[in-house]
Amino acid sequence: MDLKAKISKASAEAVTGTQNNHQQIQNVYINTTDTGLLNEAIQADIRPHLAEGTTDEVLLENLNMAVTLETKRQQKAGKKKVSIQQLKTNDPP
Repeated sequence: MDLKAKISKASAEAVTGTQNNHQQIQNVYINTTDTGLLNEAIQADIRPHLAEGTTDEVLLENLNMAVTLETKRQQKAGKKKVSIQQLKTNDPP
């Protein structure tokens, strides 16, 4: 289950009385993506693309490009390879 689906499911199950809409889920997703990036260079590269209305495909394309560029930068500088950690949850697949 992808992150957006998990956010949508969790917000639907919550008894908050608020109305769940696509824009609210998109904002939570963008904020989670922004704060979840551990590498500051990648975070700086992707932050301009974390705007309202950005599609998932564009966001993933830009994230992949930012990771590739940072990997090349670190390889040139002789540092270790950049890696992305997978999010693990207790939800069944």
